[in-house]
Amino acid sequence: MSPANRSTPRLAPALLLALAAASAGVWPAAAQAGTRLVCCEDPASGRTVCMDSMPPQCVGHAWRELDERGNVVKRVEGPISAELRAQREAEARRKKEEEAAKREQRRKDQALLDTYPNGEKDIDFLQARWERDVQESLKRAEGRLADALKQQKRYQDEAEFYKKKAMPEELRRNVSEVSSEIKSQTEIIEAKKKELDSVRAKFDDDRRRYRELTSRTPAQSTAGPGVDRGRQ
Repeated sequence: MSPANRSTPRLAPALLLALAAASAGVWPAAAQAGTRLVCCEDPASGRTVCMDSMPPQCVGHAWRELDERGNVVKRVEGPISAELRAQREAEARRKKEEEAAKREQRRKDQALLDTYPNGEKDIDFLQARWERDVQESLKRAEGRLADALKQQKRYQDEAEFYKKKAMPEELRRNVSEVSSEIKSQTEIIEAKKKELDSVRAKFDDDRRRYRELTSRTPAQSTAGPGVDRGRQ
């Protein structure tokens, strides 16, 4: 019997196990059952190369490690292009931002439910209180503006006497101050009107979201933002 034939019984188990996990290729002559193999695709020939240590053809390329049963126990990717790396990093950032947005939405939803333990009745009550406070501030600003406009008219009438001579310093100062007051109160009124619109929009949004959260079926709530409804 030739040396090649004498070695066949010893190699057969390892070869059968490895062939179950990889296509035909160049195999280590000394492979035995129980030996882990490192495999890769030979860039030159395109064939699968496996050895019980790192094959030279695998250095710098993707490779995998197989156990004695042909199962992949480790996989290492080869070098990737800058474009592919950028794509993967962008995808990772997108997923991270998406998860952060979901966590933030869950936090906001839970805070919403905690803020209104009695449901829409609490929303209506708080909205009415906020609107009342803003409207009172608006009314005060409108009153101050009306007073300032009256003062301005009085100062303007008085200034008519000084068209051909120097205006007294006190009157000049009063005219300047009342003009500033009119400007200030006008800006406050505009800001309060915007605030009133914002308050109404805010409570409308809260009411809409509250209805969405509380109208979900149990299955939808489980798949949704994960809000704890045990407090309701």
